[in-house]
Amino acid sequence: MQRKSNWEPILEGLLADSALESIRAIATDIIKIDPTKRADFLPTQSALLFAYLARMEPSAEWQDRAVDCLNLTIERGSPSFHHWNLGLYGGLSEVGWTIEHVTQVLTQSDAYTKIQADNYHTEDSDTEDPIAAIDGLLNRRLEQRSLAGVYDLISGLVGMGVYCLERLPRKSAVCGIEHIVRELEELAERSLPGVTWFTPPEHVPKQQLKQFPSGYYNLGVAHGVPGIVSFLSQVVTAGVEAKRAQALLEGSVEWLTAQQRPPQAQSRYSYCCLPGQDGGDSRLAWCYGDLGIAATLVLSSRLVAKPEWETAGTALMDRCVAWPVDRAGVYDAALCHGALGVAHIFNRAYQHDNNETYRNAARVWFEHGLAMRQPGKGVGGFFAWKPEKQPNWDPDPSFLSGSIGIALALLSAIYPVEPEWDRLLLLSSRSQSMHHIA
Repeated sequence: MQRKSNWEPILEGLLADSALESIRAIATDIIKIDPTKRADFLPTQSALLFAYLARMEPSAEWQDRAVDCLNLTIERGSPSFHHWNLGLYGGLSEVGWTIEHVTQVLTQSDAYTKIQADNYHTEDSDTEDPIAAIDGLLNRRLEQRSLAGVYDLISGLVGMGVYCLERLPRKSAVCGIEHIVRELEELAERSLPGVTWFTPPEHVPKQQLKQFPSGYYNLGVAHGVPGIVSFLSQVVTAGVEAKRAQALLEGSVEWLTAQQRPPQAQSRYSYCCLPGQDGGDSRLAWCYGDLGIAATLVLSSRLVAKPEWETAGTALMDRCVAWPVDRAGVYDAALCHGALGVAHIFNRAYQHDNNETYRNAARVWFEHGLAMRQPGKGVGGFFAWKPEKQPNWDPDPSFLSGSIGIALALLSAIYPVEPEWDRLLLLSSRSQSMHHIA
């Protein structure tokens, strides 16, 4: 579904040619992957890439490949997905979100009718809605409070909320958001200043436990409070549990902005913090640090009409523009913590503001990411930097840390179609174009 928008390509000439070559190489390698032999890689991620290729370069082949990948995921999870976790990355919410979103992308073709909806049908599912069973399972688990306080985007409440936002205005999605907002309210800590959420030691990565053995407050979009900020702003805009969500949102922004470090620090935000204890400088990235927080504040401000938040977010983003490439801590090209994630955030900032500074910054980072490509190696020429693994360089096909995300970011730099897939990263909002639900 190619929605009219003012999105414009920002790469041309040799850079655009290099981007297109990279996209085609990635797609070719993704086609070769046998997902039945990779338990760590969901075919839905391939479906997302193929659907956007079909949107940019209309082709029955890309549409068919997208649908085939969705059907393969359905078959793997049949009949009811009860053995899956609920996470947005690698779990049930990812499956549901991608099926819903890819269906929207392909809605103008007959591709949707080819999705094997029968594989979803259970005793409580709606035969008119192929993912009703996922909604039902998610809501039952939310009612049972079976998430043990995990609140983040990647595997917790916020990620499930992103799936529910994609499913609005269905009653099941409204119900899911209501459960999630109320649980976030119960988990919240009222501090001075504002409202925040604590990450207990069982959810702290091993490499950070030595410094924070009792847990910490996480400052990253992927695992921390900024992700909650973006989610709550979208909930307020959608009008679901708006009063509760607004109170939590305002308190969380107050707390978050109070965590800024001194102006002379390399990064204004650390990875995490505790009272009296600083987590150190963070790198330039979506997942942690100043750039992801800047994007969160800007989007949230525009959704709920808080110009002071946009002022703070823009100042932070302008600071990121000036960050030298060689001091950014960027080692690969991935969306999560790599060059193309940085490039995409600057690209989205440019598309909204028409500020040439952001366009130029995006081009610098797209060029930097493309220079990392090793043709004929990895997945489409790209490797992911995984310091926790041996070897450290991994041929990763995935959306968040690998080549599928790289290809999607590159597509958004050379085609005039808005990259609505970045709702998975909390960088844009479907609720902007929706009427209030309640």
